[in-house]
Amino acid sequence: MFAQRGPFEVLPPLTPVPMCRRILSRDTAKCCATFGLAVVHVITCSGIAYGWAALEPLLWEEGFLSGAHSSLASLATVGTLGISSNAICKLPVGYVLDHGGPRLTAALGGALMSTGAVLMAFGDRESMTVISLAYFLIGVAGAFVQTPCFQFTSLFGSQSGTANAVLIVCFELSTGGFEVFHLLYREGVTLVTLFVVLAGVGVFISATALCLWPDRPVRNSSLRAPSENEVLKQAPLSVQVRSREFMYVLCFMAVHILRQGYMFVTLGRQVAVFFGEAQGSRLAQTFSVILPMGFLTMLVFTVCGGSQWILSRPDVAFIAASSVSILWTLLLLTRSAPFFIASFVLFPFARQMVFSVFFSYSGSTFGYRNFGRLTGIISVISGCVQLLLQSSLPILARKGWPGSPNLEGRWTFINCVLVLMPLPLFWSPVRRCCKPTEKVSSPSGEQLLA
Repeated sequence: MFAQRGPFEVLPPLTPVPMCRRILSRDTAKCCATFGLAVVHVITCSGIAYGWAALEPLLWEEGFLSGAHSSLASLATVGTLGISSNAICKLPVGYVLDHGGPRLTAALGGALMSTGAVLMAFGDRESMTVISLAYFLIGVAGAFVQTPCFQFTSLFGSQSGTANAVLIVCFELSTGGFEVFHLLYREGVTLVTLFVVLAGVGVFISATALCLWPDRPVRNSSLRAPSENEVLKQAPLSVQVRSREFMYVLCFMAVHILRQGYMFVTLGRQVAVFFGEAQGSRLAQTFSVILPMGFLTMLVFTVCGGSQWILSRPDVAFIAASSVSILWTLLLLTRSAPFFIASFVLFPFARQMVFSVFFSYSGSTFGYRNFGRLTGIISVISGCVQLLLQSSLPILARKGWPGSPNLEGRWTFINCVLVLMPLPLFWSPVRRCCKPTEKVSSPSGEQLLA
């Protein structure tokens, strides 16, 4: 009645194939929906505080802090406080994330965003305390919303590098949030209405996080690539922070955050010295226009598969990020306007690549059990290094570069130092890349690559 089967014949699967496909499709759709919501959260909130340059003129026109002794200086202080809070609060955000999970962290971020926006809309416009607190909360909210979203890149396993790059691009897009405010304000929408809408965005983030975010990151085993660092991933935080991997990524971020901070802070003064006030002002304005559009380069790079290819090879990723970062600094040594503009184009791409490598490597190497605190520790230490050295380098450069006028020589000296800073970061990844592949013998005697 039944045909006999040979001893090595494979039996048909017990579960029908169409059902397997439906289950996989359902899991994939759930992962994509979760990540899609994370993308919305990041775009609408995470980096909006960095768009202060677009918001400040609107606050000035609306008479914010008009009674202050120097309202422009007071507004600048508000902007600095909001922007710096986004980085400084990463460690407490990490603690909340690791202990409370993505749901609580993102919900708190949405609540902070709503509170800050309501204070900006209806608070006392003459009170430095109220306005500073409001923008501080908006800056902190971005970190609370963004950090848990990076945990969901683990849903895509071997494609997590692409997912990380997408979130970095979305962060860059979010920095243009107040630019949208600026455009709508010019079309007649009141500033109060715009901040009320922003408060509504915060409510949306909190509601969706509470309803849809997990208490712990969801992992899809059907899409996850095999892990190579399970021992380090399962290690306690105290062991992870003493590992060579942590020390390297800490040095990597400290060096690059310092260099990027210098570009933001000193560019206006550099171009004024090298090219004169008029042309320098035009170049500074060009940089302001190019910077928020920098996401386009990374977007094309990601769509073409470059991000995934590089981020799946950590050593190559570290080398590539440092190389591009050195290149934009080298262009600043030319004292040529076209080369400066080329540096402006490379800068946002290098910046996004650095952060993509950071988040991708941290997640794949240390896992997500202590992800928040690890990234928070690195962010805080890097910020402290930036504050310390950002004050020290101009002092070291006080005498200028030999054979150059004093001011030009000072900036040339600093740029040369910035070029040299990342060079030690090449040693470890280059050494591993150049290490000969070991061969091992299989049981049959064949030579296999280890």
